[in-house]
Amino acid sequence: MIDWVVSRALPSGILSEQLHPTKREPVGASPLTWSYATLLLAITEYFDKRDQLENVAAE
Repeated sequence: MIDWVVSRALPSGILSEQLHPTKREPVGASPLTWSYATLLLAITEYFDKRDQLENVAAE
């Protein structure tokens, strides 16, 4: 999911509010703060879970 989001950012790295359903082009407000916040939350949760799994495997 993270790769999918990053691959749809504009060349400048800006994330738009929405993507056109068939053209996959940015639609709506750009940049949009909640888009970045949601991406950062997903990344943070990913690393937290990875760390938990590594700790369990090390035990």
